[in-house]
Amino acid sequence: MLIERLPERGTEGSLEAPITQATARNNTIVAVFPGRVEIRTGWQFQNVESLDLREIAIVSTGGIVNATLKLETNKGRVLELTGMALPTPAGSRTP
Repeated sequence: MLIERLPERGTEGSLEAPITQATARNNTIVAVFPGRVEIRTGWQFQNVESLDLREIAIVSTGGIVNATLKLETNKGRVLELTGMALPTPAGSRTP
């Protein structure tokens, strides 16, 4: 009996859970998946921009409370997201 296997790589329309995600000002969510980074903007997050991890050249962060995330692509495009609420590290709990 042969069992057909589904592809292991997720797609934009899949229900794949992100590794981590964070929110920024102006209705912006940054979600990190195993092979890509998605930036969701707009009311009800209808605008989705997907960047393959190979396209991202530099990632930098600054601040703790109102953090800033800066992504620079290989083509020279710079995305700066301010007012970020960073996610809690996995496995850490506050009593």
